[in-house]
Amino acid sequence: MVYIEEYQGYSDRHNFKYQLLSSLKPFSSKAKIIAYPDKGCYDVWNNEADKFKNDIEIKVSSILEGEEYNELEMGADIADLVQFQLTDNCQ
Repeated sequence: MVYIEEYQGYSDRHNFKYQLLSSLKPFSSKAKIIAYPDKGCYDVWNNEADKFKNDIEIKVSSILEGEEYNELEMGADIADLVQFQLTDNCQ
């Protein structure tokens, strides 16, 4: 998931693709762009974002890689994290 502050979210399954980066370029000077990759995909997304650092300012979140979320399966996304937190708080 990629969150574009002040704009709608933009999601892309497990891979950070060139097409996605190209489509975000018009927003880069107008908004903060934060990518939320699926668990286990941080390094791939971060490496891809780094290739475009001269054209697009984008930050890649590592929130799903944290030890506090070890219970989440590989491939879990930010929606799974929200569900995990809600379930954990309701018990």
